[in-house]
Amino acid sequence: MKRHSWESVLTCCDSFKGTLTACNAGLALERAFRCVEKGGSARAEVVHCPMSDGGAGLLDSLFFPSHSALSSPYTFTRVDVPTAGTIDSRDSTPAPLVLGPLGEPLNCSGGEYRPHFACDVTNRVVVVEMAVASGLPMIPEAKRNPLRTTSYGVGQIIKYAVEYVAREHRGKDGPGADGGVTVFLGIGGSATNDGGLGALQALGVEMLVKTKDGGSEPLTTPFIGGDLERLAGARLTPAFRQMFFCPAGGSRTAPHCKEVRLIGDVANPLVGPDGATAIFGPQKCDSAWEKAHRECVLSRLEHGMLNASAAIVQSNLHGGKASEDKLKKRLEALRHTPGGGGAGGMSGFFRYVVGAKWMTGTDVVAELLDLPAKLQRCDCMITGEGSFDEQTIRFNKTLGRLLQMVVVENMRRQSVGQKLLGDVVVICGRTAYRDAEQVRRLLHEQMREKKEYNDAALAAAIPRVHLLSLTPHHFPVSEALGNAGVCVEERMRRFLAGEEEKYAGKAPTAVPAAAKLRSHL
Repeated sequence: MKRHSWESVLTCCDSFKGTLTACNAGLALERAFRCVEKGGSARAEVVHCPMSDGGAGLLDSLFFPSHSALSSPYTFTRVDVPTAGTIDSRDSTPAPLVLGPLGEPLNCSGGEYRPHFACDVTNRVVVVEMAVASGLPMIPEAKRNPLRTTSYGVGQIIKYAVEYVAREHRGKDGPGADGGVTVFLGIGGSATNDGGLGALQALGVEMLVKTKDGGSEPLTTPFIGGDLERLAGARLTPAFRQMFFCPAGGSRTAPHCKEVRLIGDVANPLVGPDGATAIFGPQKCDSAWEKAHRECVLSRLEHGMLNASAAIVQSNLHGGKASEDKLKKRLEALRHTPGGGGAGGMSGFFRYVVGAKWMTGTDVVAELLDLPAKLQRCDCMITGEGSFDEQTIRFNKTLGRLLQMVVVENMRRQSVGQKLLGDVVVICGRTAYRDAEQVRRLLHEQMREKKEYNDAALAAAIPRVHLLSLTPHHFPVSEALGNAGVCVEERMRRFLAGEEEKYAGKAPTAVPAAAKLRSHL
């Protein structure tokens, strides 16, 4: 039995954390289709749209070939920051020495690592992945200490990227071209808990720290998490104002950030029991620390975040009259607005200082890769991630948002009399759902809460869901973790070939040797 008759399939996987990237998950699924085609199934067009929550893998998603005949509104190019000191011949600008999370140089002469970003010069768009300069995996376990890490390198990449795109755009459109650039900043996977103040410092915010005599002085080293508790205030330099606010009399042709959009799925506030430090701080510490030592470090960071937020607000960075009541409301908003705790507080301070907008990773990647247009052409979407449970849908995680997008697309098709996108396949390492019908019911409830759709039409727009879990019934956990790509391919092949019943009620088995061989062909 050959189960599927789909002509066009869209893969939209997120990463299987620590075991399989979003891009490689899509390739594994495509191999499964090609395998069953050899057995007589019709050939399906497989289009890829790998997803990201804004963390590691965001840039890979933008560079990955989709195999789609559709032209995307954006064409992204990878740009490596040159070796430090390299001079650009057009304006004599030297490349910066980009710093990593521990202040180590990343792009020094002879080094193998190159900080990079994505850009579309024509549309004046830059995408920066924080994990490239301040990612947690960049720090050995024994050296992890959020009191000592900095986001300074992230700010350096943003500055270089904006200047690069403005310069390239000016080269194409002439000296009078607008220098405004839109910056998308993926803030997942960070090693830092410095409030993003290191990045703001690199962009031109002068940080003032307390002195022993009760005064303050400019900080001359990259801002780290431990500096939060001694921050006394901040000043915006002319270079920073030009970069972000382009004041009256400033040149619109000079490089500047037209808009900053933060990409992340963290809804936590800056401080408090659900804040950046309390929830995400522990994973940024050395796991070998004694509990008392870890709690001491986290307590210092939390008190530091309270101090830094007050110092930044009291600095009244943007000028104008501000009463005590107004400053108090600003401080409350900075500390407690949902989403402010992303990337160790970077999202909160970036929103406050530069007016950055916070967006979910799925929505941004969908926009940049033109996912709605790809959905219009497919009759099946396959999505997946490591763990799939009720939080995925209830809290709009990647797979939950994708399921909602399918429903919205089906509502559009209903309105114009088109055939619905009938099937969604969810493949995951593990799931907390009893069956696919439970997924459909929860999705229906979630969409009904929006109160935007006729209930009967909405019910008809909910697609069939096929729920494929790697564990515990098909593969042992150790196998799924050690050979995730092969397991995803083999699990999908079994489904497409109609072999599900062969494995029902049986103990999980290792991946067949034939599947391992196929994955290397």
